Amino acid sequence: MSAVAIAKATSNVGDAMAAAILRAINLVRSKTRVNEITHAIEAGDIQGAIDAIRWELGAAQLEQVIPQAIRSAYEQAGLEARTALHRDLAATTAASSIRFDLLNPEAVAWIREAAASLIKDFGESSLGAIRALIRQAYTRGDTPGQVATMIRASGIGLDARRMQALDNYRTGLMAAAKTPRQMAQAAVHVYAYGERLLRARARLIARTEIAEAAGEGNRELWRQAKERGLLPDEAVVQWRTTGQENVCPECDELDETTVPVGGTFPPGVPGPPLHPACSCVAILLPFGEP
Repeated sequence: MSAVAIAKATSNVGDAMAAAILRAINLVRSKTRVNEITHAIEAGDIQGAIDAIRWELGAAQLEQVIPQAIRSAYEQAGLEARTALHRDLAATTAASSIRFDLLNPEAVAWIREAAASLIKDFGESSLGAIRALIRQAYTRGDTPGQVATMIRASGIGLDARRMQALDNYRTGLMAAAKTPRQMAQAAVHVYAYGERLLRARARLIARTEIAEAAGEGNRELWRQAKERGLLPDEAVVQWRTTGQENVCPECDELDETTVPVGGTFPPGVPGPPLHPACSCVAILLPFGEP
């Protein structure tokens, strides 16, 4: 299946996942109280400040939508792969026997585990970034109220790198603000920057996770076809970049390498994506390399 086909099959699902992440963060914000975070920071209780962030509400909301989004991408990609394989094998008797079994225990387990891992990692990285920010604020001498306000308004949902960027931005603006009006304007700019960072993170997570689900959907269809004896013995899976100029060196080195169906590529991965925002795809060559 081509990169274009994969993109078409999963773009709407990715957009929906990104929107779901943002809705979950907004829910957490709406239920989190600045005064509770402030009081915990004043008491030197970092864990208490973390506990004041109602992350469990966002996680519960994500648990309602993320598994379905991953399943949709997985299913769409698998069905696209089935269509492509049917076309490739049209001249053989195997074509009419190609099926995609989504009730396969391995498929069900992969979808469940992928969703649970995403929600867990998202939460741990987000709360870890807030914990690091509070520690840094202690050493810098920021007031508890300042830190709590930034966390509640702009920090929830960011990872460590983006949180540091936001904190640097806020520190620079506030240092330059001399009047109450300038401070208020700086706060508006900080909020807007935090929103941009959060949207970027949500899109990156969605794009990467949906690409992973699509890739796994392809691989599952190919594995099922191989197990049923529908693929020729010479069938291989080929790694392909999209030909963009900004392809990373690792992906560029993998371009056009092949492995047997069900095999792993040199980095020890079953296929793309190799890293966040990776745009590579895996292609089935049912009759081997041309």
